Amino acid sequence: RPMAGSDFFKLDVQIHDAARGCHGQRVVQFAPLHGDSLSTSALKLLTSCFLDGERVCFRTHRSGAGPDVAHLCAAGRIRHWVNIDPVDARPLRFGSGRAERVSAVFSSVARAQAWWSKYARKCGPIQSLSVYAVPDTALHQLLGALEHRMRWHCTLDGNAVVLCSNNDFIEINLVDVSSGACMSVGPTAAAI
Repeated sequence: RPMAGSDFFKLDVQIHDAARGCHGQRVVQFAPLHGDSLSTSALKLLTSCFLDGERVCFRTHRSGAGPDVAHLCAAGRIRHWVNIDPVDARPLRFGSGRAERVSAVFSSVARAQAWWSKYARKCGPIQSLSVYAVPDTALHQLLGALEHRMRWHCTLDGNAVVLCSNNDFIEINLVDVSSGACMSVGPTAAAI
């Protein structure tokens, strides 16, 4: 369902990334764009868990090209540009000239595979591109646990994430459709 512009999410997340020896807590807050689906909001929150929380930004308007979620370096440049369910390759190609890494995250494996088969050739010149998908069953579990104020305990291990919230336990193994490099930026980030 499309969300109202007045909806607002606040996530208090404790992150444990054993592979990189990173542990921390952060608060992520954002208001979905008018017309964003609940799936899009869930993927934005999930993606933010993989990026350095102190420098994660969310798109604030629909006009113009821009990342849905971005990780910024200390100087304010975009280190990682992420688009959620992109319609075509244009935002990723645009982002490749402005960011060190570019990723697309899809709400279904079938949709990601169809997109990749259609746009892989156009995305070929983008060296830093990765295309990921959240399996349908995992997305449905995530949507069932989504609330406007949440506290998650998040354990990251490569392309897998385990989320614990209240009595919910969700394991998400992201599918790397592009078979490219993992989504990794800096010492406090993990792979998507």
